[in-house]
Amino acid sequence: MDDQRLDNEKQNQTAERGESEKRTHDKWSRRDLLAAIGITGVTFAATGGVSQALGQANPAATAALSVYGKGGGNPHEQIGDLSSLKTADKSSLVGAINETFLQLEAVSTAGVDEPAAITRTAADLAELIALDAEDGDRVFVRSIETFYTYTPSTAEEENGVTVTSSWVMDIQHAYYASWFATPHIEEDQKSQLRTGYAYAASKGRPFVIDAVFYGAVDSGDTCLLSVLSNSVLSFTENGWLKLLGSSNTVYQLIKTYRVENAVVINAKVEGDRLRHSGTTGEWGHGIQILDCKHIYFHKPRIVDCWGDGIDIGRLANVVGGYEPTNVTIFEPYISGARRNGISSRSFVNVSIIRPYIEKVGDYDGVKGTFPKAGIDIEPNNALGGELPECINLLIESPTIQDVYAGLYCVNYQERRYEVRITGTMKLYNTTNTCLGFFSTQTGSTGFVDIDNVMVSGTFYMGLQNGWVKSGCRCRIKNVEIARSVTAFPMRHTYNGTVGNETIGAFEVTLNVHENCNAILAWYAGDLPYRQESRYLCAPNSERKLSLYAAGLTTLAQFPFFGSTFKLDGETVLDQSSPKITVRACSTVRYKATTDIVAGEIRTDRDFSVRKVVFDPESTHTTYGVSVNGLNITLDGAIKTIASTTQRGASITFRNMDGAETKILELVGDWTFS
Repeated sequence: MDDQRLDNEKQNQTAERGESEKRTHDKWSRRDLLAAIGITGVTFAATGGVSQALGQANPAATAALSVYGKGGGNPHEQIGDLSSLKTADKSSLVGAINETFLQLEAVSTAGVDEPAAITRTAADLAELIALDAEDGDRVFVRSIETFYTYTPSTAEEENGVTVTSSWVMDIQHAYYASWFATPHIEEDQKSQLRTGYAYAASKGRPFVIDAVFYGAVDSGDTCLLSVLSNSVLSFTENGWLKLLGSSNTVYQLIKTYRVENAVVINAKVEGDRLRHSGTTGEWGHGIQILDCKHIYFHKPRIVDCWGDGIDIGRLANVVGGYEPTNVTIFEPYISGARRNGISSRSFVNVSIIRPYIEKVGDYDGVKGTFPKAGIDIEPNNALGGELPECINLLIESPTIQDVYAGLYCVNYQERRYEVRITGTMKLYNTTNTCLGFFSTQTGSTGFVDIDNVMVSGTFYMGLQNGWVKSGCRCRIKNVEIARSVTAFPMRHTYNGTVGNETIGAFEVTLNVHENCNAILAWYAGDLPYRQESRYLCAPNSERKLSLYAAGLTTLAQFPFFGSTFKLDGETVLDQSSPKITVRACSTVRYKATTDIVAGEIRTDRDFSVRKVVFDPESTHTTYGVSVNGLNITLDGAIKTIASTTQRGASITFRNMDGAETKILELVGDWTFS
């Protein structure tokens, strides 16, 4: 009878504790909600799990299901491959995900109330361990607001927090870093954080960085946290991982390597760029994404890294790896990277949505290391016969400012190379090159497609084109050059050896503000290859453009732009010895500033209507300007050159294929020879 009464009392206590536990979690704290967004991934997007807990509809669930169907438990399958979506669908889905997070941000920040009907409590773990207990006893620990059960037979490994002296913590909605490590002290805490993260992942629960934690690296251990498969790693508003100062040339604050199905939410990491004690190396990365599948990063914030903010690719110098596949990085913020904001070295179906990148390279008194680009898409070489793939990289609406270089697209091997930049890429204040494109391999396939670029602020070089003609194509649909821009130099060059290959398979449309007198091309001497790229200029740029042809001495090796170059507008030539094909634009206005040699305008194999003017503001008239490549019969002889030294003189003509040149208008005195 006594035994039965005791059993009844235990059942009543268990029921009361169950009700208390239910009441405890009826009112979730903000950090619980942020952490408990999914067990296997972003279930808030696909299943509405968190919003259902809040009693709200989940707009992201509707968007996801309408695009993908119900899907499985894989987080990336449920969010979907953003790179394969149409723009409208993709924007809708991303907006829905973002809206869900905004809902979470608005949730009450009230903490968990202490259960009212608990017979036994302990102030902290030390008091818990000191209790006399029997198998199955359950105690509420006030310091971390959770229950423990005394389980002498547990097979779980003790870690001093969730399993300690046979006391086992009840399964939680999430596990917090502050339970395992000491926040705010500048001491190495990475071991404790790894323990907590591994335990949370083993229970299928998120691990939450809920305060500032520091970690150290050395040559034998270069990573603070490695992302685990089938896990959620989340950061609260005040959660940070910060690296203690070091001289290490290599480190990763968060690393994904050989893992699958992982989600990282609101990561905030800080490198040691401002307190680094070394002067060499370039591999101190904020987030490194290597050889992994189905990974989602939501709004990571990465500051002051010795190398790249984010590095994406196969592990270098290792045979048998694979490209990061089905990876989405949503709205990353990167500041103070010493090398690149984002490096993409190899990839398959990687999406980077609305990145914001600033202060890359030489800043805050710290000298950067090349390439010093906001975004550098530069694949690795082949490793043991295996050539890393570069398939389907999507970057949506990046913003890049205060950097050495804006965007570099580089390909040195014969491979498939696919890059799309959708929306509008904003470039502001690049101390060197805004856009650089370099490809050497004629056997490459694929494309670089860029929708729209807005350029403003100050920069040294607008565009560098070293894209080999017979390889994959490169196209920029529109470059908007702001009114504040005083020059947009374009240089046909190559950072390496091209040999005798033709530079081409490249097309760009320039849209210059109506009040902008932009220098649109700059060439530094003769080049050993031919140029056949296509340049277009929007109509509103007419008569607002200048062309600066520096140091050209011969056209036998180098037709200035090639037969496909078209530029609507007026071009000014004001160099000492310019020689240029008239294909450059519909009107060439030559302004003589020296009496060394005549300005030579070539029209060979050009059959459009052209006009050449000897600028009335020219200060020298000894040699004037000549137009070559004509076919005119005068006095029974073929004349191929028209020359004038009269300021204000002009000739409008059209060469004919297989017939004589038509002179449409002749103003002033011209001599034909």
